[in-house]
Amino acid sequence: MNIAVIFYRTLSSQSVASVSAGYIASNLRRLGHNVSLFLLKKEASSGDIAPIISGIKWDIIFYKPNFKDVDRLEYNISDIRKNFPNSKIILFGPLAYINANQILKKYLPV
Repeated sequence: MNIAVIFYRTLSSQSVASVSAGYIASNLRRLGHNVSLFLLKKEASSGDIAPIISGIKWDIIFYKPNFKDVDRLEYNISDIRKNFPNSKIILFGPLAYINANQILKKYLPV
């Protein structure tokens, strides 16, 4: 399977994958999947996601929203869904966990 793991850089000093994104990617690779990590700049707008990950048919897209992404969450999910209609979207991270009930009510099935 082709799997994308997308997350934002939330700190000025952050230049590597988050622990959770790295853990997901390494375990999926160990299972034989083709996994690519995408670190978006903290200043990136929601429209930046699709062009960055285009070019591959993604079976699954893991997306980690961050605290600055709350206002753009609906747009980001819609943008990913529009550009990758056959991909399963899986949200992860603290923001997704804390807001799981609201996200599921609004976007089920994501």
